[in-house]
Amino acid sequence: GFCKTFGWYAKTQILLSLNRDRVNYDVLPSETNQYKDLKKKEKNFISITTGPMYKLQDWLYVYAGLGYGDSGQYYAGFNDNSEYEFICTNRCNGITVEGGTVVRVGPVALSAGYSTILGKVHENEKKYADFHIGLGFSFRVK
Repeated sequence: GFCKTFGWYAKTQILLSLNRDRVNYDVLPSETNQYKDLKKKEKNFISITTGPMYKLQDWLYVYAGLGYGDSGQYYAGFNDNSEYEFICTNRCNGITVEGGTVVRVGPVALSAGYSTILGKVHENEKKYADFHIGLGFSFRVK
């Protein structure tokens, strides 16, 4: 099973599709008009969390955790020097807090939760928040 009454979990979420070493993070939202042909690109996200899990019923569990997260919406366009550049104006990184529930039906686990990054963002930008659902399977090894 998951845990008898009280246990521990660890989770990672990764959505990376851009070489982050080539990104200019120093562009403010008000400075994006300096770029020509600016196009919305990938959204990148990484989160690593861990925390306690508690069994409420044989089929129902709750969890809460802390960790680190980094999220950003990336854009690409030509800067003042006519160089193609990737920028991120709304990067949010820092401590991640999450909580959720897991419903277990036989070997199938359905989960739903919420997480947010408590990091600093630019003025007039929203903090990162994520509602997530999941499907998992549990296999017993004898």
